[in-house]
Amino acid sequence: MRTPLQVVRSNGKKPEPSRLEDGMKNRFLIFRLGGQEFAVEAARVRDIQHLRGAALAIAPSEGRPPSLTLNMPLNGKTIPVLSLHQLFGLHRTAANARNCLVVIETQERPNARLVGIVVDSVSRVELVSSRHQQPPPGDCPFNPQYLWGRIRLGEKWRPVIDVDRILNGGPQASVVAG
Repeated sequence: MRTPLQVVRSNGKKPEPSRLEDGMKNRFLIFRLGGQEFAVEAARVRDIQHLRGAALAIAPSEGRPPSLTLNMPLNGKTIPVLSLHQLFGLHRTAANARNCLVVIETQERPNARLVGIVVDSVSRVELVSSRHQQPPPGDCPFNPQYLWGRIRLGEKWRPVIDVDRILNGGPQASVVAG
């Protein structure tokens, strides 16, 4: 049984139902990778599958970065799954009941496709005002070419990943092409 994600504002308060439609661009799915919080635009998330502690072997192929391809119960399609732990140089936690596969739709039109990312856990969806959204900083600990930007939640900034940039401009591009 799935647990619905709770939508909260960056100040911790629940929004009024009529305010939930205030621009999907201001909603972000918050998840953990290697002990750190990251975000992705919620409007692009198509599914979240709990992995229920299943150990996933992500094995490198010759000339390719580590990747994994799964058959997903999404209209019988096979989708590529990216290893963001390796891309961002983060320690991969042991398989547990909180691990999830987040399925994201790319923005490549007219041939948008689905891509999965394995995350340590998914925590919530946040509404973030545009004044708390910025491009990635120059001193970012992660390669800014893979980030859409960053969002401020409370006193901390969270990096927002950009799957399209990872697929089109980074070393993971061969995962989908092959």
